[in-house]
Amino acid sequence: MHKSEVSRNYFKKLFTAFLCSSIIPLVICVIAILFINYKMTVEEHDRKVTSISNAAIESYENLIDEYNNILYGLSDESSVQNALINNDKSLLNEVGFKVDSLLTGRKGKIEIHIIDYDSPMSYDTNTKSSLYDQSIYSEWGILYKTRNSPYKVIIFPSNYYTENGQTISLSMGKAILDNKNNIIGYVILDVYRSTLLNQLPFTSGEDTEYLLSCNNNVIILDTTSHFKEGFSVLPEKIVKWNYKNLNQIDNDKNETIFVVKQEQKKDFSLFTFVKVRNFHKSIVLLIKISLIIVVLVFLICFIVVKVQVRRLYRPIETVVEGMQKISEGNIQVRIKEDANQDDEMSMVAKGFNKMLDEINILLERVVEQTEREKNAEIKALQAQISPHFLYNMLNEIKALAKLGRTEEVSTFVISLGKLLRHSISYQEKFVTLEEDLLFLNDYLELQKVRYDNNFEVVIEIDESILNCKIPNLILQPIIENSIVHGLESGEEESILKITGGRDDKGRVKLEVYDNGVGVDEEYMQYINNTGKSSSLYGGLGLENVQKRLLLTYGSEYGIKIESEKGSYTKVIVILPYQID
Repeated sequence: MHKSEVSRNYFKKLFTAFLCSSIIPLVICVIAILFINYKMTVEEHDRKVTSISNAAIESYENLIDEYNNILYGLSDESSVQNALINNDKSLLNEVGFKVDSLLTGRKGKIEIHIIDYDSPMSYDTNTKSSLYDQSIYSEWGILYKTRNSPYKVIIFPSNYYTENGQTISLSMGKAILDNKNNIIGYVILDVYRSTLLNQLPFTSGEDTEYLLSCNNNVIILDTTSHFKEGFSVLPEKIVKWNYKNLNQIDNDKNETIFVVKQEQKKDFSLFTFVKVRNFHKSIVLLIKISLIIVVLVFLICFIVVKVQVRRLYRPIETVVEGMQKISEGNIQVRIKEDANQDDEMSMVAKGFNKMLDEINILLERVVEQTEREKNAEIKALQAQISPHFLYNMLNEIKALAKLGRTEEVSTFVISLGKLLRHSISYQEKFVTLEEDLLFLNDYLELQKVRYDNNFEVVIEIDESILNCKIPNLILQPIIENSIVHGLESGEEESILKITGGRDDKGRVKLEVYDNGVGVDEEYMQYINNTGKSSSLYGGLGLENVQKRLLLTYGSEYGIKIESEKGSYTKVIVILPYQID
């Protein structure tokens, strides 16, 4: 990161902190005032709309209860039941006085029809609609619903015109039952649209609209003139229409719409729309004033804070420049000290410079000491290989002599001399993988003599890595471990396979595989985890190889064991590809 970018970032943070500390409280106060004002206004109008809606709901409930009483009274009237049972038109006409008494004060509001169940006979206070013709509408309409629910009053949205041009918006029906609860007729009460409309409270000075629907979402009454009465509309569509359409009406006069949807009452739902004029006028004015104040205060604070922050930042800038160079790796740099300053930042600069001087001295000592220790340990580990190797070879010569294989002892000693010359010649040096394989071939020939050729050796090395430099005597201890410990059982078809190539990261990957007895789980875990702690090392074989590789190349490289007891062992060696 560039120095100027660091400086700008820190300056911006400091500037923003000061600016926010002055502006945020003001903004919070303004927002709080606007929110409280808005909530109070909304709650006031919401209470008003709720009051209007509750009044309308209560008016309709009383009306429905009133008409329910009429329907239950006529359906239980004995003279009506007797006329229908006897199918006597004259008797039915005689109950007209009873019906006329019920229409007292209700003329022009409702119409009543008494209809026989199994004949065209009926008594009507007005011309009967064809909707009540059972021969036509036997499976639909209010008669059908009443027949299916004979014990209760049915509310049905009718929406048809009478002969005098008035609209019937709602019909209510009740089945007439005999003493055996068989249906003998119907009593139907038609409600004019004007009757329903007159039940609604319309407040002065406010535009109030209503929408009344039954429980199957069919509209009974709509004063908005937007929906068709007698048709089904989902409540979600009504609400959506309100916000997207009514809210746009007369928008330049700052109008809004409040919607209150009541729960189902007496098998119907009521939507109340109240358009309140100039709802946002006071809020908009308050917002404008608040915004002007906020902008003015912001400009003043911006100027004052910027000047003040620049003054505070100047002594920090010197430290920032020096530390930026140090963060790039140049620890020889020193922070510039201002002799004219005698404050906290001057003390920081002096202390930091002194600390850097001490760090430089310590780093030089640590690097020198670490390098000495590393070289000494690698030499000590490599020095362990030759005596250990020679000891094992002498033991094998001894074993051949005991077995009486004296002719092979001479050959073995000559080959051993070649191997010792190789190990001494390349002591403390790196060799190519090709050179190390030549040494391994001689070593394997000795081992075949020692074990009477009871194992097969397969070597498959990619030619592209033969020139790779590897530490001397890295593979020999691994192969010796496989022969001596892995194939010691002497089973037929014993195989020792050495393969090598490059992995997907470009590293050299060597594998030594044997189909011998395998290794213990604890030992395998021990070798695989030795890179985590140098205190785990203690042996001469695989432990020695692992320690040398880790010290030479780092924790990314080394050996790893895969094994299954009684089946196989595979030692994987990971090395960097180096040719110089």
